[in-house]
Amino acid sequence: MTSAQDPDKELIQKIQKGDGSAFNQLVLKYRNRVMGIASRMLGDRIEAEDLAQDVFVKVYLALPKFQGEALFTTWLYRITAN
Repeated sequence: MTSAQDPDKELIQKIQKGDGSAFNQLVLKYRNRVMGIASRMLGDRIEAEDLAQDVFVKVYLALPKFQGEALFTTWLYRITAN
């Protein structure tokens, strides 16, 4: 799948143009997946919630520079794992 086929491309473009509600949609769409990864990595729900919050803060700050060279989900999961 190329970045042109990224199902989140339009949402990301809206966020990059300053649409805060689009970011909320993105968080709602992926929070359970991020929490699942974080819970498996850490084994503690409270720590996983903290990590998930940190992940979405990092995503929010980095999205203006997101070029779409990889799928958004790949990029998101890499941020979560790191």
